Amino acid sequence: MRLEPIEKPRGLMMRLAFFMTRRQFGKVMTPVKVLYPRMPGAMRLSYEIAKFETKGLKLEPEFS
Repeated sequence: MRLEPIEKPRGLMMRLAFFMTRRQFGKVMTPVKVLYPRMPGAMRLSYEIAKFETKGLKLEPEFS
C-alpha cells in the first residue's frame, strides 16, 4: 500500500512549503507531497537542520 501524494495542501505552512519548493526546484518534490503534509514535525525538523547547516558551527576558544 502506497500513500497518495497530496497535490493541494490545506494549511498555510504547507502551501508555503509547496510554493517555495516549486520556486526553487521547478516542481514540488515527492517527499514534500507525501510525507510532510502527514508529519508536520518533519518539516520543522528539516528547516532547523538547514538553518543550522547554513549558519555554521561556531566553537568557543578554549581558555588556558
